[in-house]
Amino acid sequence: MNKKSRTDIDSESSWEIALRYSRLITTIPDTIAFAIKALRRNHVELLSGGTDRIEPSSFAAVRLLDSIKSLKTPLFFAAARLYPERFKTAEDDTSRALLKVLGPGLFSSLLTVIYFYRRIQKFSDPDVWNIYSREFLKILEVGFLLGEAVPEMGPTETVLMAAIRPISIGAFLIKDKDSYTRYFNRFKGDLDINFEHERWGCDHSQVAYYITRKLGYYGERLPGYSGSRSPYDVRQALLGNFQGEPDDTGLKIWASSIYWLDSLKRGSESAEKLGDFTVTQKDFDALVEATERVYQKGSSFDWLNLRYREFDEEVAKEHENLESPRRVALIEELKRVGYKEEELEPLSLKELEDLRDLTEHYSE
Repeated sequence: MNKKSRTDIDSESSWEIALRYSRLITTIPDTIAFAIKALRRNHVELLSGGTDRIEPSSFAAVRLLDSIKSLKTPLFFAAARLYPERFKTAEDDTSRALLKVLGPGLFSSLLTVIYFYRRIQKFSDPDVWNIYSREFLKILEVGFLLGEAVPEMGPTETVLMAAIRPISIGAFLIKDKDSYTRYFNRFKGDLDINFEHERWGCDHSQVAYYITRKLGYYGERLPGYSGSRSPYDVRQALLGNFQGEPDDTGLKIWASSIYWLDSLKRGSESAEKLGDFTVTQKDFDALVEATERVYQKGSSFDWLNLRYREFDEEVAKEHENLESPRRVALIEELKRVGYKEEELEPLSLKELEDLRDLTEHYSE
């Protein structure tokens, strides 16, 4: 049992600290943020309409990802490994084809996961990253397995919830790797919000709240619910406790995902507490067995680490000519329409050109 924290975990100052931590990782290029939000919106519309039609806006949103190989590559291998039969029928290897394999919702969640995973890796100590990455891949795989086993929850939400906590913890890792290492060693990869508040002044659920708000998930409503939703309700769901309105299916799925991800890791043997979401005992037993295999033998989600060789060469070449006149001119042009330099610096010349074209398109 957690000891009583010496810190007020609901204090206003803790929320202010959490916001600052979230800003360490929530700088997202507009191209990527637009894709995540458009796909997510299409997913919610599909749930409401009961169809599987992919909107033209979703195809348009993913088109530019073809030039961002650091994101495109893991999405390609995710589609190939998660849905091999569907992947065999894909017409080509473009993001448009991958969207048809994964669907807008899961594509959006995976794009979110991959972007943050790579961003945290970029600012992490390699030795600590190896520890963090192993745990990240395990919980992500279990999240996918849970969503596939319980269709009423679905992998779109369970994958997002599996990743949101390690993503949030990643902000602490970037800022304070030594404390993260002590945290991991002390709790063996489990989470303790009292420790988090005493060490960092806030907890992962508060950081996660700001990440979901940044991505537009905070105000999102799944079909059948149009009521209010407070930051407290969202935070409790991110801790695995549903305390929202009874018909807020979205938060109920989030809370249930977190609860069952923790229960499966502990080795729960009964499906009786799935509440509003149903699964047969046979399917649940298979889920428990698969979870044990992941935690004992390691995750098969190594596709998250895969990169194309030509992408690595492209990045190296770009760094050799970082201050090319063309690059400098594009950055200055995009800064004049509102982009910040820290958002633009990580982008390649091709990505800067695509972003400029996208900005011109939406200003017409």
